[in-house]
Amino acid sequence: MTLSEAELIFGTIFLLLGTAFLCFPAACLKLLHSGMRSQTVNYACFVPAVSWFLWHIFHLRESDFGQYKVFFFIFFAAVGLIALLHLRDFLSIRGICIFALLGANELLQAAYMEETASRLWMVFGIYFTILLSIYLGTWPYRFRDFIDWFREKKDFFYPRFLGALLAIYGCVVLATLFW
Repeated sequence: MTLSEAELIFGTIFLLLGTAFLCFPAACLKLLHSGMRSQTVNYACFVPAVSWFLWHIFHLRESDFGQYKVFFFIFFAAVGLIALLHLRDFLSIRGICIFALLGANELLQAAYMEETASRLWMVFGIYFTILLSIYLGTWPYRFRDFIDWFREKKDFFYPRFLGALLAIYGCVVLATLFW
């Protein structure tokens, strides 16, 4: 993946998320609130995320503990299966956090050793996404609290404000393609 492709993907994701929150805050909040404990959403988010992680484990090189990849693969597959069967609350949030962390790895690899200053806009957002994913992956009930706080406000100012920030940031990242 090239830096331009990474900026295009990252900026488009932020622009689409921001536009959705800006234009349809009630629907977005309802969708997020109902999807947190839905078993269908849990399976749809967590199973592909764990599969992608296991794919990374399967392709470890010798310098990255590749001699233990069979052990790691079995261990993390068992942990994923146990989590899927016994930790049903907020599993979708954890799956999305896994996706964000693995996607951040791919995007950061595309920006590695690039000399253009435009990559810094994307890298800043990626590191913020990493921090947010680690925080929400550890304490997923905080995401529920955040959504509930948004839903308390009847005028939807805060979701729209968040949507505007995300959309503007997505536009800035997309604009860096032309610098």
